[in-house]
Amino acid sequence: MYKGFHIKTFDTISTLRRVLWLIVPVVSIAGFFYPRLGLFIFPLFAAIMVMGFFTGRYWCGNFCPRGSFFDFPVRRVAAFNRIPGVFKTAWFRGIILVLLMGFFTGNTVRAFSQYGSAAFWDRLGMVGVMMCAVTTAVGLAFSFTINPRSWCTFCPMGTVQKMLHRLRGLLPWPEIINPRVTMSAPSACQKCGRCERVCPMQLAPYRELDEVNQVAAPDCIKCGTCVSQCPANILTMKNRENPKKYTAPPPLRGYEGRAAADAVIEEIREIGTGVREFKFRLKNGMAFRPGPGQFITVRIDETNERYRSYSVAKPSDDPSLVTIAVKLDRKGWGSPRIFKMKEGDSVRLEGPMGDFTITGSQSDRIFIAGGIGITPFLSLARHAAQSSSANSVHVIYGTEGPGDVIYRDYLEELKKEHPNFDYTITLSSPGDAWDGGRGLVTDVLDDMSLEGKEAYLCGSGPMIRAATERLTQAGVPERAIHIEAAF
Repeated sequence: MYKGFHIKTFDTISTLRRVLWLIVPVVSIAGFFYPRLGLFIFPLFAAIMVMGFFTGRYWCGNFCPRGSFFDFPVRRVAAFNRIPGVFKTAWFRGIILVLLMGFFTGNTVRAFSQYGSAAFWDRLGMVGVMMCAVTTAVGLAFSFTINPRSWCTFCPMGTVQKMLHRLRGLLPWPEIINPRVTMSAPSACQKCGRCERVCPMQLAPYRELDEVNQVAAPDCIKCGTCVSQCPANILTMKNRENPKKYTAPPPLRGYEGRAAADAVIEEIREIGTGVREFKFRLKNGMAFRPGPGQFITVRIDETNERYRSYSVAKPSDDPSLVTIAVKLDRKGWGSPRIFKMKEGDSVRLEGPMGDFTITGSQSDRIFIAGGIGITPFLSLARHAAQSSSANSVHVIYGTEGPGDVIYRDYLEELKKEHPNFDYTITLSSPGDAWDGGRGLVTDVLDDMSLEGKEAYLCGSGPMIRAATERLTQAGVPERAIHIEAAF
């Protein structure tokens, strides 16, 4: 189930942490030749406990040399599997804590028996060297067989930080500094599980929120990875909220009508190479009335409440019928599960959501789509064409080959119904039989007059970047370029 689920990321590894990790191999190896290198362990332990008392495991995700070692060089080559649940149990962590603290205390006491002699500082430093070397060796073994942060789930210092921070919570003093991952707009959470997939500690931030929408899991190391990777940009790092003063944020624009509904898959059909259209019939009298450009989410994992987001494709006058198009990504984690669904299956949906809508300006509009990114433009282009017959509406649709073109018949219908609407399909690998456009969407833009145009883009990152650059070079202002954030 978890094969390919967890994702390696490196974008939150600070410059400091890219240097800190060097302490680990230096002490673990050079310490056997220069034992006094291990003396740094003692002030390090003191710093860990002080910080743990006030901020929990913040040290582990931001200052720990071993954590930086596992996150930076080791992660590049380590395994990335599910961390066994037994590692996170209280009894297992307790055993490790007792064993290592016994090892540390015993060796420290024996070192102090040499106090006053020339060998004392070397003996005491060797205690730190052995602790660093042994625990790093164990951590590396688990890194290459399970996951880089396996050791951190039962690290004695992590356990001590949790205990001290829990003690801090019993005291009446007001908290000054205690950063926590915070969901700023719960209404916009798509439950995609991305935050869980990138979390080094394999937590699920979106499922572990407290009454003030902050992650209360004591094992959160507050590294900020989930914050930087959230597709909806609704996670942030804030100090602990006071529940008595907390006011839940109102729904974001476009998410006010979000609701959950059970549905049955009424029809599945192949509409392109690796693309299927799914029609859902809502149950129990439920109705979705998506606005142009909005999307729904489809539950793909009932146990863990994980969903995937898909733009509503062809608009329907029947509010109990919702249509989406899904492109299979064999290396992905979501679409292969959607493709295993069959007609007649029951599924949970949420929606409609999203604020990717046309503005009230009176400009001519171009919609630039790449691949499956054509889906939100089916409703948006129709709405734009209906809203103002005085302004032109042009869809530029780029994909790879003829078999990848979807909804061409619908675009042709729009062209017949609305004189101000037109479309261009261009293929990067057209083959000899194709009689339409050839090349990329940027090639089509080169042949167009873009002055006074308002542009809407949806597709892959490279396509969006290239098209945005071309639009900017042609003088289209940034305020007139709109991008579908879900991509």
